[in-house]
Amino acid sequence: MKTAILIAIGLMASVGLGYILVALQRWILKPRHPSHVVAVLPVFGDEADIEQQLRSAYTDLLQGAYGMTPILLIADFGADVETLTVCTIFCQGCSYARICSGDDLPQVLKGLQNK
Repeated sequence: MKTAILIAIGLMASVGLGYILVALQRWILKPRHPSHVVAVLPVFGDEADIEQQLRSAYTDLLQGAYGMTPILLIADFGADVETLTVCTIFCQGCSYARICSGDDLPQVLKGLQNK
């Protein structure tokens, strides 16, 4: 019984140490000057699983941001009304997500260059 408890404590300590090392790595690797990390999610026509795509892209973006400001650009390349409605609702609940047209995408990215 004591052995099982000691093993459990050892496992929890190693997980805690791993978390501390990951936090230290993120602190060391974060940029010294504020910058943006931008992910572009192109949306075409009828996207059946658009909500899953949005959540997945946003989660991946946040995990890789390392202290930088994340921005998820949803580029509309002819999406249908239902898909755009889901994207709009997602953007209202998420301050880091924006919708732009596919034609405006280069200008939006250029606008983020010096901010």
